[in-house]
Amino acid sequence: MQMQLQQQLSKRRATRACDYCRKRKIRCDPVDPETHKCTNCYKSDFECTFVFHEELERKKKNSHLKGMHHEKNGGDDSAHDGGAGTDKEHSAQPGLVDDDMEGIETDTPTTIEKQLLILERKLKVATNISENMEPILDKLMASDGSLFPQYQYLTQIAPRKYTQKIITPLVLKWLLSVTPTDESPQKYTEPLEEMLNVTLRWYMIQKKRIVNYSSFLTRNNGINLNPLPDRDHAEILIRCFYESIVHTSLIDQISPTELFQTSQKYYKQGVEALTYSEVFFLNICLFGGLKFAVFQGINRSFLPDIEVLKDLASQLFCNVMTYYNNVSEGVADMLYLKGLLVLSKMCHLMLNAQVAYEILEQAIRIALALGLNNESTYKDIDANISIVRRGVWAYLLARDRDLASDLSKPFLIKEAYLDYQSQDAYKFVFDDIILMHTAQTEKTVANGKKSKITDEDIERIRKMTNTRERIDVLVSYKEYTPFVLNYHTFQLHELHGAIYRCCFYVNTTRNVSFEEKFDEIVTINDRLRIWVESLSPAMRLDTYKEYFSLLGTKSASEGIDHEYEGLCTRVLCAHLHFYSLSSTVAQFALSIIRDNSKASMSTKKDLEKLIIAFENQFMDSAHQMLLIFNNFNNVSIRYLEIRQFVMSAIFTTTLYVIDNRDAKEKFIGNALSVKMLHKTYQFMLRILRNEAVPDNVQFTADLFSFAFLMKSVILTFNESNALADRYSFTTAEYDEIMQEMITKMKQVKAQEYEVLESRLTTVPEHGSRKLLTDMSIEFLELVKSDVSILRSTSILRHPTPKLEDFYEVVSMHPFKWDRSNDEPPSERTDSENHYALIRDDLFNNNDDFFKHFPYSEYFYDRGFAFDRILEELNL
Repeated sequence: MQMQLQQQLSKRRATRACDYCRKRKIRCDPVDPETHKCTNCYKSDFECTFVFHEELERKKKNSHLKGMHHEKNGGDDSAHDGGAGTDKEHSAQPGLVDDDMEGIETDTPTTIEKQLLILERKLKVATNISENMEPILDKLMASDGSLFPQYQYLTQIAPRKYTQKIITPLVLKWLLSVTPTDESPQKYTEPLEEMLNVTLRWYMIQKKRIVNYSSFLTRNNGINLNPLPDRDHAEILIRCFYESIVHTSLIDQISPTELFQTSQKYYKQGVEALTYSEVFFLNICLFGGLKFAVFQGINRSFLPDIEVLKDLASQLFCNVMTYYNNVSEGVADMLYLKGLLVLSKMCHLMLNAQVAYEILEQAIRIALALGLNNESTYKDIDANISIVRRGVWAYLLARDRDLASDLSKPFLIKEAYLDYQSQDAYKFVFDDIILMHTAQTEKTVANGKKSKITDEDIERIRKMTNTRERIDVLVSYKEYTPFVLNYHTFQLHELHGAIYRCCFYVNTTRNVSFEEKFDEIVTINDRLRIWVESLSPAMRLDTYKEYFSLLGTKSASEGIDHEYEGLCTRVLCAHLHFYSLSSTVAQFALSIIRDNSKASMSTKKDLEKLIIAFENQFMDSAHQMLLIFNNFNNVSIRYLEIRQFVMSAIFTTTLYVIDNRDAKEKFIGNALSVKMLHKTYQFMLRILRNEAVPDNVQFTADLFSFAFLMKSVILTFNESNALADRYSFTTAEYDEIMQEMITKMKQVKAQEYEVLESRLTTVPEHGSRKLLTDMSIEFLELVKSDVSILRSTSILRHPTPKLEDFYEVVSMHPFKWDRSNDEPPSERTDSENHYALIRDDLFNNNDDFFKHFPYSEYFYDRGFAFDRILEELNL
C-alpha cells in the first residue's frame, strides 16, 4: 500500500515537471516569477518549457469534444455493439497506464466533466470583446446612476417632515436660548408679539376684502360697480401696469393693443358694451397699475393725491373681487383667464402665496375647460392665437410648480392632464412656438412687434430639431429677448418642482435608504450646475447688460427705461432663484446627514468632503444673493419681485452666524458675514426713507424681521467673536426700527379698517334704490359682526397648541444642535437620540412661549402664514 502511494506521488511530480526535468526524470520545483524558470533550468541555462503538458491538454480537450459530439448524435455503431464498454474496461486497467501518463485519453467524459468548460493553459484576450463591453457598462451606469442598484437592502433614513420654512417657532425659541441678553423672555419677544397681533388683524381685513362684501347682488341679479378713473388717468395707470407687471414677470401674452382697445371701448361706449371678461380684465389691469404707481412713485406728478389713489385702489379691488366671485367658468374665455393670472400675481406680491394659489386653481380649471392642455386644440387655429395660448399654458405650469412648492401642496396640474410628459412640456411648447414664429409670412411675434429675423436664420431654425440650438439663433434678435429669457426661466421652475418632490413632498423620507435619497439630491444639484453653465449670453450675470446694449434694447431717452429695467429684473430674478434653489438643496443635504448618523456611517461616500462642499455651497449662494441685492438698480421699483429670495439669504446667513458663534476657525468668515448683513440692512433703510414705499406691508414685515434677527446676531457676535472689538455694532438701532415698523403697521391697519367700515356704512345707502337680496343682507350682517374683532387692539390669545405638531416639522436650516449641550461627543451613544433630546428640551412650554404660534406656523417666514390661525379662531 505504501509503495502504491509513493508511486502515485512520484507520478504527480513527474506530470507537473517541465520538459527538461521530465526528460532527465528529476524533481521539478515551481517556476520562479522573476526568471520564469524552474531551479534546474536556471542552473543549466535551459529554456523552461511545457510542450508535453500543452499537448496533453489539447488531447484531453479533443477527446472531451468528441464525447460530447457522440452524445449529441446518439452515439456511433460501437456504442451499440458494446465497443464503448470494452474501451472503458480497457482504460480502467492500471497496467495500461505508463509512468509518463502519455497514453491517457478520455473517450467518455464523466458526469462532472460534462458540466465543465475546459480551457487551455494559456489564454489570449480578444480586444474586440472588451471594446464591445465598454459601451454596455456605460449604458448600465447611466441608467442606474449609482453603485447601489438595490437600495432596499441599505439602511433607511429616519422619517422626518422637513419644511421649506427657515424661521419656525422652535427656531425662535432656540434663538432666544442662545442669545446673551439681560432681558426676560417676555420682554425680548414683546415686539414680536405686538407685530404678530397687528399683522394678524391686517391680514383678516384683506381676507374679508377678498370675499365679496362690497358689491352685492340685487333683486334683478345686477352688479353695482364702483366708477373707474377718468380717461387720462386710466391711460397713465395702464402704462404703469404694463411697465411694472408685464416686463418684470413671465406674462408676455398680454399685449398693449388688446389692453388699449378694451380701455377705449369702455370710455367711448360705456360699461354696457363690455363683456364680463372685458370688465374684469380692465379693472384688474387698472388696479395693478395703480398699486404700483402708489408703491413705486411712477408718474406720481400726473396722478391725483396719494390718499385719493388709495381710495381708488380699494374701489377697483372691490370691482375685481365682484367679478371673481360671480363669473362662472362656463362663460370664461382667454381674456378672463389672463385677468386671473394677473390677479394671482398681484395677490402673491401684495398678500401671500396661499391666496395666489387659490386663484391659480380657478385659472387652471378654466384653462383645462378651454383645452389648453390638449395638443388637438392648436391644430386648426391661427398661429398668433396658438402662440398666446401655448404661452399661457407654459406660464400656468411654471406658476403651479412655484406656488405648490412654496406651500408644500400637491401640484394642481397633474400628469394625466398633459398630452405629453411634464419633463418634455416646455420642450414641446417652445418647439411649437418657434416653428409657428418662423412659419408666419408677416414675421410677427406674440407681443405685436415686427420680427427682423432673416430668411437664412429661418431656414437654419427649420432644419434644427434641438430647442437649445434654435434659442441660440433667436438670441441675436431684440424682439425675441423676452422669449429667450422665458426659455431659461421655465427650466428653472421645472427644477423647483423637482426639488420639492425630492426634499419636501409628502412622505418623501419614508421607506427610502440614505444612499438613494442622497444620490437623488446629488443628481438635482448637478442639474442646477448644468443650468447655470449652459445659459445664453442674454442670461449670464457677466454679459447680460453688455448684450442688451449691443442689441439696442435700452432707449436713449432720459428717465427710467422700464422695458430695459424689466428685462434686467428678469435676469437678476432668475439668478436669485437659482441661488435660492442651490441653497435649499445644500441645506437639505446637510440636514439629512445630521439626522441620520447611523445610515451615513455605512455609506461609501466621503461625507466629510460632502459636508464641507454643501456648507460652502449654501453660504456662497446666500452671499451671492445679498451681493446682487445690494447692487440692484431701482430696487424700490422691483423689490416685490425679488424680496422672497433676499429674505431667504438674510435668514440663512443670520442663523448660520449664530449657530457657528463658538467656532474659532469661522471667526473671520462670521465677521465678514455680519458686515455684509449690516450693509444690507443699511441698504434697506435707504429704501424705507424713500417716499416711494410709505405703506407697503411686505416691506414693513421684511424690515421688522430683519431687525429682530440682527439684534440676536449682534449680541452673539459681540459676546463670542474675538474680532468684535474691530467693529462697533450696537443693538440700539434695531430696537428703534422695530418700534418704527410696528407703528407704521398700526397705521396701515387703521387705514384699511377705515376703508372697510366706510364700505359697510355706504352700501345700504347705495343699495336703497334697489332692494338687496336676502343673501346679501345676511352677508352684510355677518361682515358687521367682524368689526369688533378688527377694531380691537387686544392680543388674540390662542390655546396651547399640540407640541407634537412642532416636533414633526424640522427647519430647512441645518442647525448643529449638539452645540446646545456640554456633553462631549465621545460619550454620546446615538447622535440622533441626542438631537431628539435637545429638541425635547426646547419643546417644553413652561414659559408659554408657543402660545403665540398656533401649530407649526410662524406668522412671517418670507410671507404671511395666517390661514391656519384664522381657521382655528373661526374667523
